[in-house]
Amino acid sequence: MSGIPADDSSYKRVDLHYLSLHGAEEKIKDDIRDAISDGLSGVKFIHGNNNGAAIHHWMRGGSLQSFIDSKNLNARIWFERDGSTCVAIKR
Repeated sequence: MSGIPADDSSYKRVDLHYLSLHGAEEKIKDDIRDAISDGLSGVKFIHGNNNGAAIHHWMRGGSLQSFIDSKNLNARIWFERDGSTCVAIKR
């Protein structure tokens, strides 16, 4: 879902720096579920370019989409920059 321009100014921002891949995966899943239940428009996850490469690949490589699909969550992944990935909540 790359390159879908959207306005992320109302998104909850979550900094994933200093988290392990496993810790980030759990935080991402929890934050997406919370955003949906709280009625938010989306979440912007800041993972960085260099040290956040594993998180970046997990989010954009299909694993996060598999989670979203398996839970029937009404959300889509998009990004414009290397250092962050957004999840838009569809209403």
